[in-house]
Amino acid sequence: MTSIFISYSSNDVKIAESIEEYLEHDGFDVWRDKSEIRSDWSKEIAGALSQKDVIVLLWSEDSSNSQWVKNEWITARALGKPINLVVMTALEKLPVPLRNLDAIVVKNNNNINPDIMQQIIKKIKDTKATNIEYDYKILPPNRDIPYDPNSDFTGRSIELLDLYLEVLSDLSKLNYSKVGLVGIGGVGKTQLAVEFAYRFGYAI
Repeated sequence: MTSIFISYSSNDVKIAESIEEYLEHDGFDVWRDKSEIRSDWSKEIAGALSQKDVIVLLWSEDSSNSQWVKNEWITARALGKPINLVVMTALEKLPVPLRNLDAIVVKNNNNINPDIMQQIIKKIKDTKATNIEYDYKILPPNRDIPYDPNSDFTGRSIELLDLYLEVLSDLSKLNYSKVGLVGIGGVGKTQLAVEFAYRFGYAI
Protein backbone atom coordinates (compact mmCIF):
# COMPACT_ATOMS: atom_id res chain seq x y z
CA MET A 1 0.00 0.00 0.00
CA THR A 2 1.41 3.38 -1.01
CA SER A 3 1.65 5.75 1.96
CA ILE A 4 1.06 9.48 1.48
CA PHE A 5 1.89 12.61 3.45
CA ILE A 6 -0.31 15.64 2.72
CA SER A 7 1.46 18.98 3.13
CA TYR A 8 -0.84 22.01 3.34
CA SER A 9 -1.55 25.31 5.05
CA SER A 10 -4.01 25.12 7.92
CA ASN A 11 -6.14 27.62 6.00
CA ASP A 12 -6.60 24.98 3.29
CA VAL A 13 -7.71 22.28 5.73
CA LYS A 14 -11.08 21.65 4.05
CA ILE A 15 -9.39 20.89 0.75
CA ALA A 16 -6.80 18.69 2.50
CA GLU A 17 -9.61 16.78 4.22
CA SER A 18 -11.35 16.24 0.88
CA ILE A 19 -8.18 14.90 -0.72
CA GLU A 20 -7.50 12.67 2.28
CA GLU A 21 -11.02 11.19 2.02
CA TYR A 22 -10.63 10.48 -1.70
CA LEU A 23 -7.21 8.86 -1.24
CA GLU A 24 -8.26 6.68 1.68
CA HIS A 25 -11.33 5.56 -0.27
CA ASP A 26 -8.96 4.51 -3.05
CA GLY A 27 -6.92 2.39 -0.62
CA PHE A 28 -3.99 4.68 0.19
CA ASP A 29 -2.48 5.06 3.66
CA VAL A 30 -2.71 8.81 4.31
CA TRP A 31 -1.13 10.98 7.01
CA ARG A 32 -1.72 14.66 7.60
CA ASP A 33 -1.17 16.85 10.62
CA LYS A 34 -4.55 17.34 12.29
CA SER A 35 -3.41 19.83 14.90
CA GLU A 36 -5.73 22.80 15.08
CA ILE A 37 -2.86 25.12 15.95
CA ARG A 38 0.69 24.63 14.73
CA SER A 39 3.14 26.00 17.27
CA ASP A 40 6.23 24.24 15.92
CA TRP A 41 7.38 21.83 13.28
CA SER A 42 7.76 18.81 15.51
CA LYS A 43 9.84 15.66 15.35
CA GLU A 44 6.56 13.76 15.04
CA ILE A 45 5.64 15.54 11.81
CA ALA A 46 9.16 15.19 10.43
CA GLY A 47 9.22 11.50 11.33
CA ALA A 48 5.85 10.89 9.68
CA LEU A 49 7.05 12.57 6.50
CA SER A 50 10.25 10.53 6.41
CA GLN A 51 8.27 7.28 6.60
CA LYS A 52 5.85 8.02 3.75
CA ASP A 53 6.36 7.03 0.13
CA VAL A 54 4.90 10.10 -1.56
CA ILE A 55 4.14 13.71 -0.59
CA VAL A 56 1.09 15.54 -1.92
CA LEU A 57 1.86 19.25 -1.65
CA LEU A 58 -1.12 21.62 -1.80
CA TRP A 59 0.16 24.94 -3.06
CA SER A 60 -1.78 28.14 -2.47
CA GLU A 61 -1.28 31.74 -1.41
CA ASP A 62 -1.44 30.57 2.20
CA SER A 63 0.98 27.67 1.81
CA SER A 64 3.44 29.95 -0.01
CA ASN A 65 3.61 31.97 3.23
CA SER A 66 3.71 28.98 5.61
CA GLN A 67 7.00 28.15 7.30
CA TRP A 68 5.69 24.67 8.11
CA VAL A 69 4.85 23.91 4.49
CA LYS A 70 8.31 25.17 3.57
CA ASN A 71 9.88 22.82 6.13
CA GLU A 72 7.89 19.93 4.64
CA TRP A 73 8.70 20.41 0.97
CA ILE A 74 12.36 21.10 1.75
CA THR A 75 12.58 17.91 3.84
CA ALA A 76 10.70 15.80 1.31
CA ARG A 77 13.04 16.96 -1.45
CA ALA A 78 16.14 16.51 0.73
CA LEU A 79 15.16 12.90 1.48
CA GLY A 80 14.41 12.19 -2.18
CA LYS A 81 10.68 11.72 -1.63
CA PRO A 82 8.46 12.14 -4.71
CA ILE A 83 6.54 15.43 -4.45
CA ASN A 84 3.16 15.53 -6.18
CA LEU A 85 2.36 19.20 -6.59
CA VAL A 86 -1.27 20.38 -6.64
CA VAL A 87 -1.40 24.11 -7.41
CA MET A 88 -4.54 25.99 -6.44
CA THR A 89 -3.21 29.57 -6.47
CA ALA A 90 0.07 31.49 -6.31
CA LEU A 91 1.74 29.53 -9.12
CA GLU A 92 4.10 32.47 -9.58
CA LYS A 93 5.31 32.04 -5.98
CA LEU A 94 6.58 28.48 -6.39
CA PRO A 95 10.12 28.19 -5.03
CA VAL A 96 12.79 27.70 -7.67
CA PRO A 97 13.55 24.05 -6.70
CA LEU A 98 9.89 23.11 -7.32
CA ARG A 99 9.38 24.85 -10.65
CA ASN A 100 10.51 21.89 -12.72
CA LEU A 101 7.92 19.57 -11.13
CA ASP A 102 4.98 18.45 -13.25
CA ALA A 103 2.10 20.09 -11.37
CA ILE A 104 -1.65 19.52 -11.37
CA VAL A 105 -3.25 22.97 -11.61
CA VAL A 106 -6.71 23.47 -10.09
CA LYS A 107 -8.53 26.24 -11.95
CA ASN A 108 -12.07 26.05 -10.59
CA ASN A 109 -12.00 28.05 -7.36
CA ASN A 110 -9.89 25.43 -5.59
CA ASN A 111 -12.56 22.80 -6.23
CA ILE A 112 -11.03 19.34 -5.82
CA ASN A 113 -13.57 17.45 -7.92
CA PRO A 114 -13.47 13.75 -8.90
CA ASP A 115 -11.67 14.56 -12.16
CA ILE A 116 -8.86 16.37 -10.30
CA MET A 117 -8.64 13.52 -7.79
CA GLN A 118 -8.27 10.97 -10.56
CA GLN A 119 -5.40 13.05 -11.93
CA ILE A 120 -3.80 13.13 -8.48
CA ILE A 121 -4.23 9.38 -7.98
CA LYS A 122 -2.87 8.57 -11.44
CA LYS A 123 0.13 10.82 -10.83
CA ILE A 124 0.80 9.20 -7.43
CA LYS A 125 0.78 5.74 -8.98
CA ASP A 126 3.02 6.84 -11.86
CA THR A 127 5.41 8.73 -9.55
CA LYS A 128 5.70 5.87 -7.06
CA ALA A 129 7.10 3.67 -9.82
CA THR A 130 9.59 6.34 -10.93
CA ASN A 131 13.00 6.96 -9.44
CA ILE A 132 12.95 10.65 -8.49
CA GLU A 133 16.22 12.55 -8.86
CA TYR A 134 16.40 16.14 -7.64
CA ASP A 135 19.05 18.62 -8.68
CA TYR A 136 20.49 19.70 -5.35
CA LYS A 137 22.87 22.11 -7.07
CA ILE A 138 19.92 24.49 -7.41
CA LEU A 139 20.81 26.90 -4.60
CA PRO A 140 19.69 30.34 -3.48
CA PRO A 141 21.71 33.33 -4.79
CA ASN A 142 25.07 34.08 -3.17
CA ARG A 143 25.39 30.62 -1.67
CA ASP A 144 28.90 29.16 -1.99
CA ILE A 145 29.67 25.58 -0.95
CA PRO A 146 33.35 24.65 -1.48
CA TYR A 147 32.61 20.99 -2.27
CA ASP A 148 30.42 19.30 -4.87
CA PRO A 149 27.58 16.99 -3.80
CA ASN A 150 28.17 13.25 -4.13
CA SER A 151 25.97 11.74 -6.84
CA ASP A 152 26.35 8.34 -5.14
CA PHE A 153 25.19 9.59 -1.72
CA THR A 154 22.39 7.37 -0.43
CA GLY A 155 20.69 6.68 2.87
CA ARG A 156 21.50 8.57 6.07
CA SER A 157 18.01 10.07 5.98
CA ILE A 158 17.67 9.96 9.77
CA GLU A 159 20.94 11.84 10.21
CA LEU A 160 19.95 14.49 7.67
CA LEU A 161 16.58 14.91 9.34
CA ASP A 162 18.07 15.08 12.84
CA LEU A 163 20.47 17.78 11.66
CA TYR A 164 17.62 19.84 10.24
CA LEU A 165 15.58 19.52 13.41
CA GLU A 166 18.59 20.62 15.47
CA VAL A 167 19.17 23.61 13.20
CA LEU A 168 15.51 24.63 13.37
CA SER A 169 15.04 24.07 17.08
CA ASP A 170 17.25 26.77 18.53
CA LEU A 171 17.76 29.71 16.21
CA SER A 172 19.61 32.50 17.98
CA LYS A 173 18.86 36.21 17.80
CA LEU A 174 21.43 36.36 15.02
CA ASN A 175 19.33 33.84 13.07
CA TYR A 176 21.77 30.97 13.11
CA SER A 177 22.45 27.84 15.11
CA LYS A 178 25.68 26.03 15.89
CA VAL A 179 25.45 22.27 15.34
CA GLY A 180 28.39 19.90 15.43
CA LEU A 181 29.02 16.44 13.94
CA VAL A 182 31.07 14.12 16.11
CA GLY A 183 32.65 10.79 15.19
CA ILE A 184 35.87 8.97 14.37
CA GLY A 185 37.74 9.81 11.19
CA GLY A 186 36.44 8.33 7.96
CA VAL A 187 32.78 7.87 8.92
CA GLY A 188 31.65 10.58 6.50
CA LYS A 189 31.09 13.65 8.65
CA THR A 190 32.27 16.06 5.95
CA GLN A 191 30.21 14.38 3.24
CA LEU A 192 27.11 14.47 5.43
CA ALA A 193 27.65 18.18 6.11
CA VAL A 194 28.10 18.85 2.38
CA GLU A 195 24.94 16.96 1.45
CA PHE A 196 23.04 18.74 4.21
CA ALA A 197 24.17 22.14 2.94
CA TYR A 198 22.99 21.36 -0.59
CA ARG A 199 19.75 19.57 0.26
CA PHE A 200 18.56 22.08 2.84
CA GLY A 201 19.98 25.13 1.10
CA TYR A 202 16.60 26.84 0.88
CA ALA A 203 15.81 26.40 4.56
CA ILE A 204 17.16 29.83 5.50
